[in-house]
Amino acid sequence: MSITSLKSRGGIIFLPRPQTRPVSSILVNSIEYKTDGMEGKVTRYTDDAVDSAEVIIQNFQGQYTTTFSKGDTIIIYSDFVDGTHKIFEGTIWDIITQNRPDRIVLKGQGYAREAKNRKVYKSYTTPTEISAIFKALVSDYLPTHTYTNVATTTTYITISWNGKSVFECFQDLMAKLNNTYTFYCDFDKDWHMFEKGTVTSLLESAVYTRNLINIFPESSVSDARSKVTVYGKPIEGLPLFYTATTSYSNDAPDEVAIDYNLTTYDMVKDRAEELATIYGTTEKRGKGEAIFMPKLQVGDKIYIFAPKQNLQGWFNIPSFTHTFKSNKFRTEFMFQEEKKKYKTLENFLEDRVKAEQNLVEVQNEFNLNASKILPFTDSLYISSASEKVESRDNYLQLETGESSGTFISNKVTFDSSVTTMVLRVSGEGITGLTYELSLDDGVSYKTVNPNTEYTFQSGTELKIRIAFNSSTQKIKALGIEHD
Repeated sequence: MSITSLKSRGGIIFLPRPQTRPVSSILVNSIEYKTDGMEGKVTRYTDDAVDSAEVIIQNFQGQYTTTFSKGDTIIIYSDFVDGTHKIFEGTIWDIITQNRPDRIVLKGQGYAREAKNRKVYKSYTTPTEISAIFKALVSDYLPTHTYTNVATTTTYITISWNGKSVFECFQDLMAKLNNTYTFYCDFDKDWHMFEKGTVTSLLESAVYTRNLINIFPESSVSDARSKVTVYGKPIEGLPLFYTATTSYSNDAPDEVAIDYNLTTYDMVKDRAEELATIYGTTEKRGKGEAIFMPKLQVGDKIYIFAPKQNLQGWFNIPSFTHTFKSNKFRTEFMFQEEKKKYKTLENFLEDRVKAEQNLVEVQNEFNLNASKILPFTDSLYISSASEKVESRDNYLQLETGESSGTFISNKVTFDSSVTTMVLRVSGEGITGLTYELSLDDGVSYKTVNPNTEYTFQSGTELKIRIAFNSSTQKIKALGIEHD
């Protein structure tokens, strides 16, 4: 058996490296070519490409020249015990005959290749859950395949395809999940789709002094951010957002995330601070080489221990390559940490256009840090100091029969001192209103116009005062963008 790791109460126990040579065999159309296999390699991927294999078989005096055909099934077995563990299955797509030495090169691809060949012409015009779309594509375009290992998501989308391959459609679905999910096709033509980092394997590990030969870590600085702004669902047409600063000390771009499941100030604030923690550090990734790891599975999370490179922990394996030649069996692998990313502004707006939804575009023209929104579905924000105004029919408006009045808000307290504010107003007939803002709990006010940036003496206690002069003036919500 190859290197394995066992859980114990004290942590993880790594078993010694294998002392025997792997036992391997190659089958083409169920015929074994065990003694004639000279060398080869197997590469497996998650959602980036199709599995591939290349096997070189001795062809003394042309004994196999006419034996193999494109489309034949090729299976490769290899392990450290009895050679019954399958490391590849697919079909032959190319055959190369070589002389001096006499040998044949068989090139195979995994069953996911069929998804590359089928084109999709299909639209989902009503929101449909992503895993349901994934399964429907398998059922409609890959009838000999199954989808028993496709995880259910909570994301509903509309999407259309006009001539894309099934494989590319699967990739589009992963993009809709912000690439926090991945997929692959196994040797039984069963499709797997699951959240990255959720499948942990103890069958293989890469450990210094045991099976790890080389490892080359790198930090992906592209994953670090200086600030993260999260936009929630607009309230009455007014943008709801919050910006959090990360702990990353060097220059880095800012990140924008959108989640319409976030409907309150506290929700966008919590999400922004969560993402600021994630984006405040670089992502560890790289490549390594180890003694043959036949039980390695793409998409699995394995334990890597390389103290000289300051690597210790669980890492995802998005792809790997087994190579075998004579007595040298090796596994080269890519590894990476997984951070949960959210939808970028660019992808969000692309989705909005594709779905032809009537959504308000994300706005923050003054590049401020956050917004507070006061809707008037009830009288929550109307203070007792107000005169002749009320919340009626989900609007702030004059009381019935009144021709003028004054709204004064209840105090809104900011988390930290504010010096810059922009007032946003959503409603009907709102011209002619007089707006005033205070940052000292109503001690002093400044007259303002909506959609204009103003500087104030630093403060944390907001009050809003509005003078009404017509019964046709109705305010749906007020928004305060601030910095």
